[in-house]
Amino acid sequence: MPNGGSRTFSKNGKKFMPKYLFDELNSINKLIEESNCLLLFLDYDGTMVYFKEKPRDVKTPKQVKQVLTQLCKKQKFSIFIVTGRGIKEIKNLVDVKGICYAALHGLIVEFSDGTRKHWNPSKSDQKLIESIIKNAQIIFKKESGVLIEDKDYTVAFHYRMVPKDVKDKLIESFLDLVRKIDTLDRLDVLRGAEVIEVRPSNWNKGKFVEFIVDEFILNENVLLIYIGDDTTDEDAFSYLNNKGITVFVKNNEFRDTKAEYWVDNPKKVLEFLKLISKDTSEKNTSIN
Repeated sequence: MPNGGSRTFSKNGKKFMPKYLFDELNSINKLIEESNCLLLFLDYDGTMVYFKEKPRDVKTPKQVKQVLTQLCKKQKFSIFIVTGRGIKEIKNLVDVKGICYAALHGLIVEFSDGTRKHWNPSKSDQKLIESIIKNAQIIFKKESGVLIEDKDYTVAFHYRMVPKDVKDKLIESFLDLVRKIDTLDRLDVLRGAEVIEVRPSNWNKGKFVEFIVDEFILNENVLLIYIGDDTTDEDAFSYLNNKGITVFVKNNEFRDTKAEYWVDNPKKVLEFLKLISKDTSEKNTSIN
């Protein structure tokens, strides 16, 4: 495999050099082969698929579905798609039997057998979210390129298609709206890839992974792998520090990350998944 070259990131306020995933395949494959059970957590947008100007234009490539199907056939694997999208939307996009879905950053989880787990925000937090959605839809109704996405438990302000000359102004306008409504800072405001998401503050992807580990991991010989590109994935990277394999998908941006490894883009993620779908041996059953 080609060497990824030197890249400097920041971790816990200190500069460090994460490892290029494909330079470490031998050691990673060994960990996979020695594990009895493997939990694979995958972000969706920017990780499994490339970004589109409009989120609704994204389609899951055939090759991605094929490799996920192959991985699901392996008894030692349990695969979670961890995304900010809604549960119905992500299920329709992936549509692979045997996958577990963690929608809205894990607020709603559907396991491969169809059972679901919900984490309901407090009524006060939900009212704040609803107020932000209602006011944002009015304020930005005529702004070209702005998309206000109502996700029930969260709200996303998409600005990928906004003209550059007004982008900063509209972003600040949305943030100002959130500050005026959420005067006690009860909600989390997250900056992602051309999107700002507002969500209840008592949940994130890291807490979701922790829940899965606490509830289902009874065997000590379990390997956790988390792959993601977004700032929302950093909570999971942080939780899995020294507990598993964490991979940052940089796309076209080198930002601060807590991940131990990095790859270039969704194409390289697919390449890695193809490799582990072929090389892993069966030892035990998954949690599905």
